[in-house]
Amino acid sequence: MIKKITFSRLYGTSCVRAIALLWIILPCFCSSGYGQALSNEDLQLRLDGGTSLSCPESDKFSGSRPGPLGQPTEVGIGLYFLQIPGINDIEETFDADVYYLRYWKDPRLADSTRDKSYAFCMMPVDEFWVPVLEIRNLRETTERGGSYALIDAEGNILLVQRLALTVFSPMDLSEFPFDQQKLRIRLEPLFASDKEMVLYPLKRYVQMDGELYVNGWKLEDPAAEVSTEYAPLRGMNYSRMEIGIPVAREKDFFVRRLIIPIGLIVLMSWTIFWINPDQFAPQLGLGATSMLTIIAYQFALANSLPKISYHTRADNYILWSLVFVFLTLVEAGMTAGLVSAGKKPIALKIDHICRFGFPIAYAIMVSATLFI
Repeated sequence: MIKKITFSRLYGTSCVRAIALLWIILPCFCSSGYGQALSNEDLQLRLDGGTSLSCPESDKFSGSRPGPLGQPTEVGIGLYFLQIPGINDIEETFDADVYYLRYWKDPRLADSTRDKSYAFCMMPVDEFWVPVLEIRNLRETTERGGSYALIDAEGNILLVQRLALTVFSPMDLSEFPFDQQKLRIRLEPLFASDKEMVLYPLKRYVQMDGELYVNGWKLEDPAAEVSTEYAPLRGMNYSRMEIGIPVAREKDFFVRRLIIPIGLIVLMSWTIFWINPDQFAPQLGLGATSMLTIIAYQFALANSLPKISYHTRADNYILWSLVFVFLTLVEAGMTAGLVSAGKKPIALKIDHICRFGFPIAYAIMVSATLFI
């Protein structure tokens, strides 16, 4: 037997989250064309138990798909993002705390006594037909609380679950640290073809909580796209929905911790051009120190990104910075050789040219590597 959940009973149970859930979902449900309008006063009366809200009896349950034969069941999907605790660059995954909503019509659960109100019920989803969907790129999931349903007089059902998800979402890091990504969640029927089930987005429910924030990233509003795909193993077409959240990396951290420090190290190596060319030992020590420091930065960056087969903007910047420091060492060795050969004036002239030539070339490299 399904239990009818009232306001007073919820406060005395571990399902108190359902109250907050109802206040989030029901106003949108009422105003979006999925049910009749319901005033806040009427809603409060029904939640307090002032009006009887009839949940379906178990004898009305059926495991078969609702709707006429030959026509697919239309299923609306929504994901309301409460939190995105983190985005993992190395694993190419992200975590999300969401309300997962499914909306469909089952005339067998209709009840005219509900009139313009809604039955708020705990639904035993293993006892009646519900659209079984798979999150294709899911790594881990944890359900928080039970499954709750709003059912109106015509048998329109809004089934709600709160889930904690870890989802795999491949990233193109070629523009790192100035990259923009899209966090994707792909949903599709587990068994049904497009002749049995068709998905569409519940646009009012594909959204983020207004206070949602992810450290290190700027988020845009999520959007849903529906397509029809072919499954070779099953030999049929199926309806698929992808919900994507565009995100852009906040670059200030990497500018402060990576780009500026490496630039200063390269600048430090150019003091070689002001050291007397016959003092090769200090020049060598300064150049070697600069190279080792940049190599250390390269290893640190490698530990914060997945093992990818292509270069990022940051990789190219570090590599070219290393090349410039190496060329500085080469110049120091060449001028030292000229001094040993008794050609110190030529060595000094080369130093003078490099004092201006290296900064100009490096500025061109930085612009081309990071900004073009």
